[in-house]
Amino acid sequence: PIAASFGDLITLAILAWISQGLYKCLDTYPYVSSLVCAFFMLLTPLWMVISSKHPASRTLLYSGWEPVITAMVISSIGGLILDKTVSDPNLAGIVVYTPVINGIGGNLVAIQSSRISTHLHFHCAPGEVPDETKGCYYPCRTFCGTGANHRSAQVLILLVVPGHVIFLYTIHLMKSGHTTLTPIFMSVYLATALLQVLLLLCIADWMVHSMWRSGKDPDSFSI
Repeated sequence: PIAASFGDLITLAILAWISQGLYKCLDTYPYVSSLVCAFFMLLTPLWMVISSKHPASRTLLYSGWEPVITAMVISSIGGLILDKTVSDPNLAGIVVYTPVINGIGGNLVAIQSSRISTHLHFHCAPGEVPDETKGCYYPCRTFCGTGANHRSAQVLILLVVPGHVIFLYTIHLMKSGHTTLTPIFMSVYLATALLQVLLLLCIADWMVHSMWRSGKDPDSFSI
């Protein structure tokens, strides 16, 4: 999660820097953006040839598109929802909390997905799952139990509220939220964050085991 967060931060910084430069050139040299896109499109076959030279990347080159495209679709839908939120003046102050609630929830569940995947890699052959995960899924299976994955799910749930409280007050002290931290707002926000992580942990548990059962590597397809 830390590496992913830094990756997102660096990517956003680079995109902001490049976008600013392209925006400045828009009036004087309107064709620059098209040339940049064409340049990277022309480089695509070269990267494909280089990737096909290595066995590990060759496998992803043929079978790794499904999770990437799915993630792009989900991100695009999230962008549309965020755009609707930004355009509503009554919700303008909520935008700053979006990366927080998404980042904390996503990173916590990524940890759990990685733990479950590692457990399956160590203890089960591809296509086989533990006996307790066979049959229809039910939410209690994720949290109730004494196994390592159950304990980690319980710990991650306990981290949700303290983590969000720290970030809420950090945003408040930086005066970035433009939203007063009233008891009602904090209660609704924390309840939403808790529900989000609960649902994501359940989905991750079901998804990782389902992908492992179907012979797909959860490290590549779910996380």
